[in-house]
Amino acid sequence: MATQTAAHAFAHQLRAVMTERGYSVRALGKAVDPHEPERGRRKVQRSLSGKHMPNDATRRSYADALSAPALAEPAEDDEESDQPMRDFMAAIGVLVDRLVEKRMAQREAARA
Repeated sequence: MATQTAAHAFAHQLRAVMTERGYSVRALGKAVDPHEPERGRRKVQRSLSGKHMPNDATRRSYADALSAPALAEPAEDDEESDQPMRDFMAAIGVLVDRLVEKRMAQREAARA
C-alpha cells in the first residue's frame, strides 16, 4: 500500500492541477465518469482526502481529464508496478464500486 505521505503528496498535486485548470470536485468527477458523475465525484473526493492513493487506472483518468500527464505517473513505492497487481486492484475497485452502489440503492429504497 502506498504510504500516507505519497497519498498526501498526490492529493496536493491533484488539488493544485484542479485549481490551475479551474475544475471543481464535481466537474472533475463528471469528466472522469460521465455516465456516473456521482461515482466520479466520490473517487475524486477520496483521492483528495490524502488517505488513499488512487490506483493506476484512476490516476490515468485524472491525467486524461485534466490534460496533466504527471498525474498518471506511479508513486515510487507504488505496489501496482506489475501487471498482475494492477489487474487485481482494478478488479477489487470494480467490486467495491458495485457494493457501494448496491448499498446506496438499498438505503434509497428504504427511505422511499
